This record gives sequence, structure tokens and C-alpha cells, in this order.
Amino acid sequence: MKKCIVFIGFLIIVKTSFPQNKINQDSLDREAAKTEIWEPVPAMVAPGKTNSDAPSDAIILYNGKDLSKWETKKAGVPGWKIEKDGVLT
Repeated sequence: MKKCIVFIGFLIIVKTSFPQNKINQDSLDREAAKTEIWEPVPAMVAPGKTNSDAPSDAIILYNGKDLSKWETKKAGVPGWKIEKDGVLT
């Protein structure tokens, strides 16, 4: 009887020590792919050629010369002054 109890205890320990549901990485990837949004594919953005250049998708509001790309709440020219060396004040 004692051997039977020891054997059952051993089986319980072995059963609980090893996971029954092995998680497969491929099945996780397939599940994740079901929820991914693949379209529309975003456009590729090219960085500037130098550190001071803007990326290809940038809207350049001030080019150092004029404020023609700026929008104001009131119609007309923004209230900024362009001084020497392209400094806005």
C-alpha cells in the first residue's frame, strides 16, 4: 500500500512538472498575422542628404528667405520679421 501511495505521488509530481500545452512559435506568428494590418503600405521616406536637409516627406515652412508656406488664423502675412542671416523675430 505504501508503494502505491509513493507511486501515485510520483505520478502527480511528474504530471505537474511538465507543461501539457506546448506553445509553438509558428502558431503564435500565425495568430499575430491575423490581426496585423498590412495595407496601405506607408511610403518610404528618404532622409536628407546632409544633417541640415529635411526628410523627403517634410513640409518646409521656413526656407530662410520667406514665410510663403506659413498659414495664419488671420489672412495675410505672419507678424514675423526676417532679419539678417534669415533670423525670424
